[in-house]
Amino acid sequence: MRDIVRKLALSRGSKVLDVGTGTGVLIPMLVEAVGASGAVVTLDFAPQMLAEAKKKYHWPNSCLSRRCRG
Repeated sequence: MRDIVRKLALSRGSKVLDVGTGTGVLIPMLVEAVGASGAVVTLDFAPQMLAEAKKKYHWPNSCLSRRCRG
């Protein structure tokens, strides 16, 4: 999984959208890559998957959502 995030070549301050995040296995690696000045937004349409991700991960610069509001 770290190889996937490494290939994205993210830098500090980057903003990432993880569509279909599931249980959030990539969240810690994405948050680490973008640093405190970056942001990670994750989306998934399965409420049970997001519930699992929310139990595991709590970072101030990440947002887990079932839908986007404009």
